[in-house]
Amino acid sequence: MNVADLRKYRVGPFAIFDFSMSFLAAALVAPLVKNYVSRERLLCGVIPLGIATHELFRLRTPLNKMVLGPDTNILAQLVVGLMLMKTLAQNDRV
Repeated sequence: MNVADLRKYRVGPFAIFDFSMSFLAAALVAPLVKNYVSRERLLCGVIPLGIATHELFRLRTPLNKMVLGPDTNILAQLVVGLMLMKTLAQNDRV
């Protein structure tokens, strides 16, 4: 089984493998950066960082299309915006 096979399992247009690997990587990095950023803020930043990275390399993904594309989805924009606000907040009360 290769990565392409793992990406076939989806919830709507989103590959479960991609989301789970992103959050697993953040969880594994969290202990290394715990003096600089909380685990919660790191996990909230995974999706906005992924969107920014995909845009930087001009990779069109379903989530990027929903948030930044011509056919935007207000709920996706709201969720990603809240995650970004939580990541960039100065305190952990947001």
